Amino acid sequence: MLPTTALVLKRRRTTAIRDIAIWTALAGYTATVVNSTLWRTTEARMIESSDVIERLANKYRFGIFDFAIAKKETHVQKLLEVYDAKREIVHDS
Repeated sequence: MLPTTALVLKRRRTTAIRDIAIWTALAGYTATVVNSTLWRTTEARMIESSDVIERLANKYRFGIFDFAIAKKETHVQKLLEVYDAKREIVHDS
């Protein structure tokens, strides 16, 4: 007894949906593994290339990207101080 056309199409549709779900899950997992591996190796290379950063990273147990974030935060704080100072000058006038 041969399956009907509707039954064959339903099987193909469910198989395709299942395959897409599996490939999407595998792609997400692979992207996560690759991203974390690249992050670790990049950070290690940057630390190895600078003696100062290596000393500070070992002393404070920070990574290179923690220092970069701290530098950005310091820059933002300086900009806010300048903005506040200019605002006080304008407000006093």
